[in-house]
Amino acid sequence: MLEQFWLDLILNNIGRKCYFHNWGGYDSILSLPSLLNLPGYKLEPVLNNGEIMAMRILDTKKQELLYIIDSIRILLVLWLN
Repeated sequence: MLEQFWLDLILNNIGRKCYFHNWGGYDSILSLPSLLNLPGYKLEPVLNNGEIMAMRILDTKKQELLYIIDSIRILLVLWLN
């Protein structure tokens, strides 16, 4: 079911940014296995101090399909800088 969620999200939002609230914590740990199982996609995590802040989903030609951003971690980085 989670794999279908990811496929639907990717295919219906190509080239967009998707913000998830607190995605870099427990939610990403639960959802990453199904995302990693999708054939034909490459994932590039954006890390800060070992925590996932964002994830770029690319196709086989390295074209960005979707950019997932953790809204809480992004706001904290902007606030602290």
